[in-house]
Amino acid sequence: MRTVYLLDVDNTLLDNDRFNVDLTKEIVRLLGPDRTREFHALYEAVRAELGYVDYPETIRRFGRAHPDEPRFPEVVALILGWPSQQYVLPGALEAIRSLARRGLPVILSDGDLVYQAAKIGRSGLAAAVDGRVLIYEHKERHLDDVARRFPADRYVVVDDKPRILASVKAMRRDILTVLVHQGKYAREGLDGAHPDRTLERVADLATVDL
Repeated sequence: MRTVYLLDVDNTLLDNDRFNVDLTKEIVRLLGPDRTREFHALYEAVRAELGYVDYPETIRRFGRAHPDEPRFPEVVALILGWPSQQYVLPGALEAIRSLARRGLPVILSDGDLVYQAAKIGRSGLAAAVDGRVLIYEHKERHLDDVARRFPADRYVVVDDKPRILASVKAMRRDILTVLVHQGKYAREGLDGAHPDRTLERVADLATVDL
């Protein structure tokens, strides 16, 4: 019986909350507090408009709004070259190796296709799953495409967002949903939908029987 494990990235395999805090500190250092607030206002506007985080689009809009910003090239280099490998959560790689002995681990991520792919590649997570990486702007809308690319008898979706897991469950009742209690979204409202399993940390995937 073939099982495919569909693994989220941000706050599931990678500490995205700490990633963003550390990145913001460096942006403040380069731009100062006022222009950093403008940068974050654009960041939130892009997220509200598109429904996902898009750093490249945020950078483009900031550059158009401030063509005179002398530190702009440094900000771009900082964001695009941020060392995401430092934020892989403890036990994440061991969990992937353990899942590979029981089935096929696949990264299923969402967000903008360029920056998210760079983050996954630079962190070493893409190599950990032998390049089995799928990125969609809204991944919960593409379950049929995921199943076509990775046929299986059974699917397990691991994510830190109850909203995503509830959406997945509504579309495919046969998918096992696993919530990892990591990051700021993990305790958001469940809206009456509950994951099949709950884990405190991603490292638990190495030892828990799913």
